[in-house]
Amino acid sequence: MTHQSYIISPEIGWLLLALLSVLWIVLGVYWGKKAKNMEGYMLAGRNVGLAFGTATVMATWVTSNTTMLAPQFALELGIWGMLAYSTGALGLLLFAPLAKRIRTLMPNGYTSGDFIRLRYGKPAWILFLVISIFYGFFWLISMGMAGGILMNAIAGIPYEIGTAVILGYVLPIRCLEAFMP
Repeated sequence: MTHQSYIISPEIGWLLLALLSVLWIVLGVYWGKKAKNMEGYMLAGRNVGLAFGTATVMATWVTSNTTMLAPQFALELGIWGMLAYSTGALGLLLFAPLAKRIRTLMPNGYTSGDFIRLRYGKPAWILFLVISIFYGFFWLISMGMAGGILMNAIAGIPYEIGTAVILGYVLPIRCLEAFMP
């Protein structure tokens, strides 16, 4: 029988998982109540700041796909795998100059869904929403899987339980956010 050593004890891992779960919910409710209208919700009242905005962009970009797929690409394809994955950021850099033009054309638009609806009509918008919801659920599942793998590697919490706990508090919050005013 082999002995598995973890970075932190399972007890501390469970405590951290519980504390982060509660913190996530409390902060979501607190910040959600501060939004007075759609612009306040979508743009955080335009009062995010450079540091927080940069951290948000990085947190959005560095997701479970990055933590699970980038090392696999590098392992399988070497330097080409690393370059192939890292060039995905070029899309963000190339989109940035378009932001001002899009804002001029759509002063009341906040999301890519608004752009699709205003530019291509309601049928295309409904198709876009169906595809986006499908993508969103699979993205959330991959995030839960990455969290379960991480909790197992760090604290020995079983993968299935870590994944279920993470999805158990993130999924209801994301569903509620979709219906917030």
